Parts: sequence; C-alpha cells; structure tokens
Amino acid sequence: MSIDPLKPCFFIAANYILFGRLAREIDCGDHVLLPLRRLTLVFVMSDVTTFIIQVRVEFILNEKLRSFLMMWCQRQQEPQ
Repeated sequence: MSIDPLKPCFFIAANYILFGRLAREIDCGDHVLLPLRRLTLVFVMSDVTTFIIQVRVEFILNEKLRSFLMMWCQRQQEPQ
C-alpha cells in the first residue's frame, strides 16, 4: 500500500485541527455543532476509522482478486 492516497487525508486532518483552533480563537463556539473541546478529536477519529475501513476493504479485494487469478490460471493450464 502506497502513502500517496493518504496525502489528502493528512491535509484534511490538518484543516480540521486548524478549524477547531480558528473557531476557538475567534470565539464562535456557539455556531459550531460540536463542542470545541471535542471538535478535533471527532474529526481525527473519523479519519482513523475511514482509514481502517479502507485498509480492510483493500485487503478483502486483494484476496478475492488473488483467488480469481489463481482459478483463472488453473483453467488456462487445463487441456482443452
């Protein structure tokens, strides 16, 4: 697995952190749906959760692809 697909996730996580700090700095906590203390934590945890789901799905798809390719290769080797 390459780190390249994760670059947007890091960028978005940084934006969430900055958003929380900016909301705290300009004192607009009453306009944000989540408590400012938990804002960064909620967004970072959602990123971690989606990352884990993506890794798991990639693993499942790789396993299915590998089994399909093995089955296809066996069929190609059979005499016709």
